Amino acid sequence: MSPRNDTPPALDGLGYATYRALGGALPNLVVSPVSIALAVAATWSGARGETAQEMASALGLAGSRDASLSLLASFVEGLGAKGAVELAIANRIFCAARGSVVPDFLATCERVFRAGCEDVDFRADPEAARRHINDFIARATADRIRELLPSGAIDDMTSLVLANAVYLNAKWAEPFEKTSTRPGPFQTRGGVIHVPKMTGTQYTASFSIKPGLRVLELAYLGGKQSLLILVPDDQDGFEKLERDLSRDCIAECTVGLEMGEVVVDMPKVDVSAAPSLPLTDALVAAGIERAFDPKRADLTGIADPPNVDEKLYVAKAFHAASIRIDEEGTEAAAASAMVVAVLGAPPPSTPPRFDVDRPFLYVLRDNESNAALFLGRVTDPRSAS
Repeated sequence: MSPRNDTPPALDGLGYATYRALGGALPNLVVSPVSIALAVAATWSGARGETAQEMASALGLAGSRDASLSLLASFVEGLGAKGAVELAIANRIFCAARGSVVPDFLATCERVFRAGCEDVDFRADPEAARRHINDFIARATADRIRELLPSGAIDDMTSLVLANAVYLNAKWAEPFEKTSTRPGPFQTRGGVIHVPKMTGTQYTASFSIKPGLRVLELAYLGGKQSLLILVPDDQDGFEKLERDLSRDCIAECTVGLEMGEVVVDMPKVDVSAAPSLPLTDALVAAGIERAFDPKRADLTGIADPPNVDEKLYVAKAFHAASIRIDEEGTEAAAASAMVVAVLGAPPPSTPPRFDVDRPFLYVLRDNESNAALFLGRVTDPRSAS
């Protein structure tokens, strides 16, 4: 399905860049490019000057401010459209003193991101404020994300928190048979292990089996979202694909996908959201520098600090995501927060087997906008992180 023409073509590019920057030694990783982009975009709407230019560039917003806001509003509205898949987006502003917040910023966030504003007393009880924001995220993600903001994330210098949550619950168009799930081999760096695998289900799906890379796209009910699974043949191929991961890379990998009958063997996956990931370094690496610099940040479109000598800047940023893939479908959730402070060939007659038996990357896509809702890797299905 071709993407909508009114969707910013590189909006999830920041999520891909963040994923690459996070890297790390975690055997399994999941992020939500859409969640990260929406949190950053809401902050961008109140940035000015070179700070806004840097953020717009990282987000792939090339048009005027009004045109970009219109595209973002259309994107948020499209994701929230009712369908066979439960997909919910929640945005909220938690502010210390609503009177100091620029009215146009509040109106823009309400119109574009559907984000309401809530007064919170960060100075009197930062810990209570942190728990309150985490409770909002937990409710918005069906308890999949319980602690987006870790201890110490909020202090008495916090002026405002822009929070975003994404929750998805999607059933397969063709579910796996639970009775067919059994232990199966999976190649890790340490050798072959046996993990619960959804085994032997014959699908009508888009797939490609080529030297070096196998690609499979599994549809969810309604056809608006799908899970793209990329399985390189070896560790070198996996590492190269992960380094190159981007929207263009995904488009290249999906060239030549053909619809046909295929027998799928796939491990069950359950990656938890704890602990949350600090995003500051990853966003700076993606080109957003000024917003995090107390001396150079220009967030004057968000609020007027109470004292003329004070400046707003993004002090911290956090992201958390989780995903569970089983016989019935996929449940995934993610949340992001910006803490603003002062200072192939036709298929053969016999269906081939697509065995996900080694480290793989996956992209859960919204097929209408082509946006990556969730993005991750699995190198050891036994691990929850």
